[in-house]
Amino acid sequence: MRSMSEHDLCPRCGGHPAAHAPGCAAAPREMAAVEAEQTLLAFGPLGYEHCFGRPGLFVWMQKNNTEFVLTNRRVCGMRRGTVLFEIPLGWIGNLQVFPFMLGRVLWVQYWDGSAWKELSILGAALCHAQIDRAHEVLRGVIRPAGVVPPPAG
Repeated sequence: MRSMSEHDLCPRCGGHPAAHAPGCAAAPREMAAVEAEQTLLAFGPLGYEHCFGRPGLFVWMQKNNTEFVLTNRRVCGMRRGTVLFEIPLGWIGNLQVFPFMLGRVLWVQYWDGSAWKELSILGAALCHAQIDRAHEVLRGVIRPAGVVPPPAG
């Protein structure tokens, strides 16, 4: 059995063990076996932009400098090996894909414990397939808010 580190995330709520989401069943006890984090999709940095809100004409966008990594636990943006932002999958409440100018946007709305926040990842004209693929992958691994998982057995 391995010990927990500060980088391990709860497989149930997606939060750090010190701050579980309200109602998480793993909160009272330490997680015994945590599955390894696996990369499901990685793309960027060339041809991709991101901002923390809805994209617009006068919105500050970070261009061509962030690699986006989707794992079985989180969505994160990295630059030169440094994590710029990370969103545990359990925090995601809403996903949308829509066109913006000549590109396509993956818009993620998430709850960080105090407020709803947004992340938009914009793919240029030749990057539509990766944005659509990222949406499919995220839709497959997150559970919509308010949906009760089916009973086991």
